[in-house]
Amino acid sequence: MMVWPGLRGVGTSHQFVFYVPGIIFVLQVGKEITDFERQLCFYSDPLHPIIVADIAKYIYGMVGRFTAKAVRSKEVSDYLAKKRP
Repeated sequence: MMVWPGLRGVGTSHQFVFYVPGIIFVLQVGKEITDFERQLCFYSDPLHPIIVADIAKYIYGMVGRFTAKAVRSKEVSDYLAKKRP
């Protein structure tokens, strides 16, 4: 499952997020990006940092928030009720 890039935050800069299972890409653009944020940049920092973190609980929480009020359609209920070999 891939998620199209989306705007995650607006402040002194704009932050866009693109998620592919197992990898999250963050693009930060703007004229007021801090020195600390620049140090995290894979392209411009000479060390080319890659940050590794387990964010599964955040992804599951986001899916839970988006689907909390979802209503199962009759078609889906019928499909799930079918017995399969």
